[in-house]
Amino acid sequence: MKRPWTEDWQLIVGSQTRTYLLALAWAGAIAVLMTALNPLATRLIFDVAVTEKRLDWLIAIAAASLVIFGLLRWWDFQGGQYQQRLTNRMSADLTRRMVSGYFHLPPEVVARHNEGYFVARTMNEVEQTVSPVVSSGIQLLRAVLILATAMVTVLLLSWQLTTVLLIITPALLLLARHFSAQLHQDAHGVQESTAAQQEVHAAAIGAYRTVRMFNLEGLALHQLMRSVDHRLNAVYTLGYRSGKYATLSRITLSIAELLVLVLGGYAVMTTSLTLGGLMAYMGAYWMAVSAVQSLIDLTPQVQVLRSNIWRLADMLAQQDTQPVIPVDAPVNSALVWQDASFGQGETATLTGVNIDVPRGQRILVRGANGAGKSTLALTALSLLPLQKGSVQRSGDISGLVEPVKFPSLPLRELVTQFDASHAEALIEQLNLTLLMDSRYDELSLGQRKKFALMMTLLKPAEIYVFDEPLANLDDQTQRLAFELILRHTAGKTVLAVMHDSAEFSSHFNLVAEVVAGQVTVQPQQSTMAKVFVPQLKTHSGLSWNPTPQ
Repeated sequence: MKRPWTEDWQLIVGSQTRTYLLALAWAGAIAVLMTALNPLATRLIFDVAVTEKRLDWLIAIAAASLVIFGLLRWWDFQGGQYQQRLTNRMSADLTRRMVSGYFHLPPEVVARHNEGYFVARTMNEVEQTVSPVVSSGIQLLRAVLILATAMVTVLLLSWQLTTVLLIITPALLLLARHFSAQLHQDAHGVQESTAAQQEVHAAAIGAYRTVRMFNLEGLALHQLMRSVDHRLNAVYTLGYRSGKYATLSRITLSIAELLVLVLGGYAVMTTSLTLGGLMAYMGAYWMAVSAVQSLIDLTPQVQVLRSNIWRLADMLAQQDTQPVIPVDAPVNSALVWQDASFGQGETATLTGVNIDVPRGQRILVRGANGAGKSTLALTALSLLPLQKGSVQRSGDISGLVEPVKFPSLPLRELVTQFDASHAEALIEQLNLTLLMDSRYDELSLGQRKKFALMMTLLKPAEIYVFDEPLANLDDQTQRLAFELILRHTAGKTVLAVMHDSAEFSSHFNLVAEVVAGQVTVQPQQSTMAKVFVPQLKTHSGLSWNPTPQ
């Protein structure tokens, strides 16, 4: 499928269009002036100063040329700095859009790869696209303008010799057309294999402890090297095709160069061309050849660049435009699974799940480790796609499922989106005050659990999902945490995954047992939907009453 270049432009350049066009105009003006003035200065030196044997003219022309070309070089340097600032702005803007697009991808798309793959897509591929868009665009414009200016110059000097350049143009165009589609496909293969290798690479590096402990180095390296070989083969194929195209193009140019040298020598011998004219012609001619060579070299780069742009556009096109949590459950129900089958791999962990959780009820999910309790919670949160059936929800939902990760920001910044007084109270109650300037990855397991619990409670919702909310906490803190859960979710629907729940199970209306891929739901016999009313004394102190009232 082809994309119009205007869509590519809008994706990469977008709001920086005016700045980009100014950078092009800046570079183009320098290219035209350099190309036009160089042969002119050469001809003035040989046909005026040298022919007239005027040393003063020779010095004056040389000095003027030095000043003019020095100023142009300095102007070109300033243009390069401008281009770098433009590249930085475009890179930052596209990175923001790509990461934002990642956060809006459907769960089924994200589930196909791990974090390393999407790091490659949203960081590496952005850098590999934006910088070439600026540099290749400017190089392409320079080459075209230099070629056009040089062609006009050589035509004015000798139209007979210029005919040679015109003869080879169709051959170069045919070569570019023949190789462009293949280069585009090869470039796509390199990008995909690079992202796949980074995914495997990140998993291998992240498995440092288990590799060391269980002597898994051989297996980890075998998997990694398969992905490395796949990427290197793709790189080789792209390099082979690019090199073949460049070689055939250079052979064609070499033929033209030889013909021009022979014909130019003949023109001087027959006095149809002056020495100054020949020197000026050869200068302009080599500029034209250099421009053609640049266009030849840029062809593979442009194909790679378009492939990169299309991959970025393809990822953004997969964004989920539907609401993350559909409000379509029956009137009196909060969470409903209907004949649902799902798992975190290709094989379903749980099958034929049918659960109806009434609004305002609490359901406790129990089962052995690895039975699928957290998988069930992920489907409630719309963070795991179903393989079959449906899940219906009613109202906003809040919850976290292990492993929990937060952006690498101080905790204080992560809570700014919530009600300040509510956040301050929970921070004090959970004894997190001294940790608010720390990042989540700097916390201990128990501190992380308390912060994750606090974030879940801070979000206003009708449904709350907790995954082992008391794990890694001591007995006193477990009671504190559970009392906070009950108090802050009073009247709301709660789904809690708890492995060791004997002390707290009496506060739930329903119990879901997860065993051997099946889920069975029973009313909680001990309480039958009794309500717990926590007794909070102050923000800093809580009383625990284990008996429901």
